[in-house]
Amino acid sequence: MVPLLLGWSMDSISGAPVGLYTASYLWIYLVVLILKRFVHPGNLIFLPLISAFSIMIENGFLFFSFFVKYGLLVITVSDLMLAGRQMLCGFFVIPVSVMLIDILHTKCDRLDSRTL
Repeated sequence: MVPLLLGWSMDSISGAPVGLYTASYLWIYLVVLILKRFVHPGNLIFLPLISAFSIMIENGFLFFSFFVKYGLLVITVSDLMLAGRQMLCGFFVIPVSVMLIDILHTKCDRLDSRTL
């Protein structure tokens, strides 16, 4: 349910083709659900790989929608380079951001438990 709501909200506020984020988030959710059976989610490489793979899925759907509408000639080398840079950046930045949010969440929970 959460991937559908997040995808719908991103589809509503972005200029991307309708359904791009909903489809991306559903596929990402399914892939992570399947991979959690084979790889322990606490594994150090799991989160960076899933982050990069998620960006690859989003860019793949975007490139596919451009290909269907305009043909292959509209996708340039610079577009592919940008997608690669996004994947590389996501590989490093997303796991660190998730860890920082987790630390902040834990500290806020401790603060909240002390006030009660």
